[in-house]
Amino acid sequence: MDPGESFPFTQSIPEGYLKLSAFQGKFSEVAIFRRFAALNAQNLLYIQAELSHLEIELKEIILEDCQSGDEKTRLYNQDWWTLNQASQEGRSPAQMRKILEIREKLQIYSMKYFEDISYVFWR
Repeated sequence: MDPGESFPFTQSIPEGYLKLSAFQGKFSEVAIFRRFAALNAQNLLYIQAELSHLEIELKEIILEDCQSGDEKTRLYNQDWWTLNQASQEGRSPAQMRKILEIREKLQIYSMKYFEDISYVFWR
């Protein structure tokens, strides 16, 4: 059955995605969307792997910083203020760059993870 026959509001809309989306927008109870659960799970696994790799890199940077000849650099792992000030002064410590890289990836992972978990528990 053509939605345009029973639903005149769609008669002037051309066939295809535009017409289907107009129909689903008007009657949301008929809207069906695929979740791509396997692809989403695979994506989460890839992000986990990336985060694991970034975690190792951060630990290596911290160990290097702790052995630095520079007193302030040795404090980066113990004193966020010193690390942050170095960044503000344009020294751009590797530790801070790695932390920011991890933070971006964690935000993506956490958002996706909790989105998937809420779907599982609240459907």
